[in-house]
Amino acid sequence: MPVRPYELLVVLDPVRTEEQQKESIEKINEVIAKYGATTTKVDVWGKRRLAYIINKRREGYYVCFQIEADSVGKALSEIDRHCKFSDDVFRHMVTSAVVGKSAGNPALDREREERMARQDTRPGRGPRPRRDFTPVEQPAPSSEAEPAPAAPAE
Repeated sequence: MPVRPYELLVVLDPVRTEEQQKESIEKINEVIAKYGATTTKVDVWGKRRLAYIINKRREGYYVCFQIEADSVGKALSEIDRHCKFSDDVFRHMVTSAVVGKSAGNPALDREREERMARQDTRPGRGPRPRRDFTPVEQPAPSSEAEPAPAAPAE
């Protein structure tokens, strides 16, 4: 069966101690290993502000697991089930990882930099003038001075 890369993003309760956070991470790793998937990397992002309040909390403890699992096996459904029923997991999301498209890929970064360098050196590739901008001509200053307003009579 084909093994595919996935990412599991978990938001844990931030009030728990660091030891309890590590226990939660280990428990998730055990569930991953129990059902035949393998964890390739665990990236702990730490406490971050949530977009909206969850369980009366404004922050969450983020952990990203990079895993490899069968797409037709029980591993993904069991990981999802464990995260749903775990009290310390606020939210979780399993997504298919895109290999070679991440922001941290040095080969793609180098290719992007080379492409940008080529664009800068080609003639006629500078910033284009705005099409909707038409300069307004100012009237030439007149040589005759306008007469001063008359003073009111007493």
